[in-house]
Amino acid sequence: MTVTQENIDKWGAFLNVSLVSDDYSAEIKKKLSEQQKKTTMKGFRPGMVPASLVKKMYGTSIVIDVVNHIVSEQLEKHIKDNSLSILGQPIPTAKSSGKENKANWENPGDFSFWFEVAFVPTLSFSLKDIKATCYDIQADEETIDRQIENLKTRFASDDKKVELDADFFKKAYPDGSVNSEKEMREKIRTEIEQFYTHDADRTFSKNVFDAIAEKTDTGIPKEFLLRWIEFHNEGRNELPLSKSEIEKHFDDYDKSLKRQLAESRIIKEEGIEVKKEDLRTFYKEDILSKYYPVNSDDPEAKERVEKIVDDALAEHKNVHQLYDMLLDKRMLAVFKEKVQAVHEKITFNKFIEIAYGAATKPHNHE
Repeated sequence: MTVTQENIDKWGAFLNVSLVSDDYSAEIKKKLSEQQKKTTMKGFRPGMVPASLVKKMYGTSIVIDVVNHIVSEQLEKHIKDNSLSILGQPIPTAKSSGKENKANWENPGDFSFWFEVAFVPTLSFSLKDIKATCYDIQADEETIDRQIENLKTRFASDDKKVELDADFFKKAYPDGSVNSEKEMREKIRTEIEQFYTHDADRTFSKNVFDAIAEKTDTGIPKEFLLRWIEFHNEGRNELPLSKSEIEKHFDDYDKSLKRQLAESRIIKEEGIEVKKEDLRTFYKEDILSKYYPVNSDDPEAKERVEKIVDDALAEHKNVHQLYDMLLDKRMLAVFKEKVQAVHEKITFNKFIEIAYGAATKPHNHE
């Protein structure tokens, strides 16, 4: 068997896997023998169905399975042996390439299969040259009024009209931090602006990646990427997208690919890494601390905290989610240090419209 490679410019290559009978015949014979032992048929004892009948019933499917397995192995070996860094998996060549497969499954002889791969491109950009909008959310008076009404409703009793007096301030802010309507409005303003800092940061990161996507080119032809997306999309558990849907949303796919490539490059160049112990600290200090006293001197309380952290990190989905959150946090720190942030003051309602779409109604801050 042989695997050959024909490079296509700088962005990809054709790979050909060729097999002769000696490469697969022994394995097919072995599989047919195994199948014969398992086959049952009326008129024959178990395992005694004639080999000719077994071959007639299962021969073609066994040939397909064996040959495809060998081809996959040879492709993986070639990619590994030659240190090829490729996007996803090899895909079948287009008819327009002139690279035609040779395969006769019913009467197997020599086989020849062509595939196409794209090398992982390196995007050309410098973070210091990237400009991205960073929203500074300002709580508008309407939003503050709405929050005050929410507080009035929460602390109303006996259908009496709630007055903004000392009694109300004590109920709404038992810590004594608010003693007047002016103080309450300022506190609500600060709370809202702090509450949505994470959303503003996330939007800033998105704007950075969008700016990188705008400035860069993968160098991979759109025609190949469309086929590449379609091929990898077919393996999804959910209903695959049609070719027209993929073409319609191609710009989104292209932007997503550039984001993944940019992330990989930034992680490597900036030395960003997330270790298991980092996840423990992050979960304890950034998440659990909001709901539970994590720095208590009480031994029993400390033990309970460690148990909660252990249970959280025992779930694979939690670990994956925490990894992404901490990675995003460290990536954001790099962006804030190196990217040219264009600060823009914006009302809460306008931010919701920009970040989540005009159809999204702002939710109340509780």
